[in-house]
Amino acid sequence: MTAPSWLTWLMVGGALLLLPPADPVRERVRMLALRGRLEAIERSRVRRRELPPVGNLSPLVVGIAAGLPVVAGAGAPLGLAVAVAAATSWQLVRDGLRRRSDRRAATALLSAVRVVVAELSAGSRPAAALDAAAATDPHHAETFAAAAERARSGTDADEVLASASQLVSFAHAWRLGAVAGVPMADVIGRVAGDLASRAKQGRTVSSALATVRSSAALLAVLPVLGVALGSAMDAEPLGFLFGNPAGRWVLLAGVVLDAAGLLWTQRLAVRAERA
Repeated sequence: MTAPSWLTWLMVGGALLLLPPADPVRERVRMLALRGRLEAIERSRVRRRELPPVGNLSPLVVGIAAGLPVVAGAGAPLGLAVAVAAATSWQLVRDGLRRRSDRRAATALLSAVRVVVAELSAGSRPAAALDAAAATDPHHAETFAAAAERARSGTDADEVLASASQLVSFAHAWRLGAVAGVPMADVIGRVAGDLASRAKQGRTVSSALATVRSSAALLAVLPVLGVALGSAMDAEPLGFLFGNPAGRWVLLAGVVLDAAGLLWTQRLAVRAERA
C-alpha cells in the first residue's frame, strides 16, 4: 500500500476517534421506530432541569417587601399602589411558570408511556419497559424505578404506580394486563392515546385563551398610555397623581381596579383550562 493510502487511513481513523460515543437510549428508540413499534414519539427532548420553586414565595410577601420602602418614603397611597402592582405581577408570573411546568410534565409523561408501549411491543420485559420510562420522565422517575424493582421481583407494580396521581390510569391498565392476560402493550397504548388527546385539547384551549390574555394585558396598559398622552398634551397628569394627596388616592384606586381586572381574567382562564 502506498504512502498516501496509509495517510488516508490514518486520517479516517483519527476522525472516527473524534466522533462522540453512541447514545444507547437514542439507538434503542431509533431501532424501535424503524421496526414500526413507536409511532409518534416527540422529537424534542424533555428538559430535565426543573423550574424554580416559585410556589414557595407568596404574592403577599412580594407585595409587602416592595411596598414597605415606598410607604416609608412617599406615604401610604403610593406604597399600597406599588404593593398591589408587585403582588399582581408576581401572581401572573407564577401562574405562567406553573403552566409551563405542567405542560412539560404532561409531555414527559406521554413520552414515557409511549416508550413503555414501544418496549413491550418489541418484546422487552415489563421491568425493562418501566426502567425506560424512568429514564424518559424525570418527574416520575422514582415511581417508575420503584415499580420496575417490584416487577423485577415478581410482585405487583401497579400499587407503586397508583401512588402518583398522574399515573392512576396507567396503573389500572398495568393491573388489567397483568391479571386479565390482555396484551399489556395494547392496554397501555389506550392510555397513551388518552394522554395524547388531553394534550391536544390542552394546546387548543391554551391557543384560544392566548388572545384573551393578550387583550387583558393590553387593557391593563391602556391607562399608562392615557397618562403618557396627557403628559404629551401638557395636562400634567403625573404631577396630579404623585404630587397631589387626592391624586395619590386616585392612583391607588386605578392600580387596584387594574389589578382586579387582570386577576379576574386570569381566574377565568385557569378555570377554562381545568374544565
